[in-house]
Amino acid sequence: KQRPLLVLAEELESDVLAMLVLNKHRAGIK
Repeated sequence: KQRPLLVLAEELESDVLAMLVLNKHRAGIK
């Protein structure tokens, strides 16, 4: 079975989103 690039892209996107949310959260605490 071939692993579609879309799946990889989605995983990367969620990682980036998580980092953005974390950064916003940290900025809000300061």
